[in-house]
Amino acid sequence: MRRCALRVDWHTLQDFARELDALTRKLTKAINDFTDAQTVMNTLTQERDALKKRVGGMGDMEKELQDLRVIAEESKQTQKALVTANARVEELDKLYRDEMILRKRYYNIIEDMKGKIRVYCRARPMSTSELERGNHSVVTFPDEVTIDLDTGKGHKQFVYDQCFGANSTQEQVFEDTEMLIQSAFDGYNVAIFAYGQTGSGKTWTMVRACAPCNWMSTCLCVRTQRHCSLLNARMFPPPRVCAGG
Repeated sequence: MRRCALRVDWHTLQDFARELDALTRKLTKAINDFTDAQTVMNTLTQERDALKKRVGGMGDMEKELQDLRVIAEESKQTQKALVTANARVEELDKLYRDEMILRKRYYNIIEDMKGKIRVYCRARPMSTSELERGNHSVVTFPDEVTIDLDTGKGHKQFVYDQCFGANSTQEQVFEDTEMLIQSAFDGYNVAIFAYGQTGSGKTWTMVRACAPCNWMSTCLCVRTQRHCSLLNARMFPPPRVCAGG
């Protein structure tokens, strides 16, 4: 009887051991599942926090969207104003071109009325060496277009389009001949040259710097500054300007 009871207890212990082992495996699996679930929960928590931040930023995005809508509306208004301004610019440009054509036509008609060929006379002052030798001037200017010469063969008088006396300045020469440069920029062929005996002042008049004005450089610089934009835009044919002495 005692052996039988011990045998029963041994079998019972074996059953308990098997159940304990099964429970241990279940517990281990449950722990692993819990760990995995904890990891998933942490991941979901992080995603939730990120979503909260994004949702929190939706208000700022909405404000930015409103600002963009305002900017878009302002851009439309600006575009309309730009179209209107461009139309006005085109209108003014056409008027300007028409006025330029009329100005060129009337201006050069007036220049032609002055004469196709014009002759100017300029007398230089006496040089120091001439004064030291006791020489004196035989040239007088009764008016702006007349020159009188007291020669050994008698009195002679000549009439020109314009006369410049010994006291005339480069500025005066420039003012009277500047319009010819304008005609050149308008597309007309213009030739300006100086002639006379050696030492009569040709080079001085044409290219010599005489403060504050150099005739040739001043003519070209002033007119070039006024018309360089038109020439660059090829609105007028390139002029031919000749100047020589």
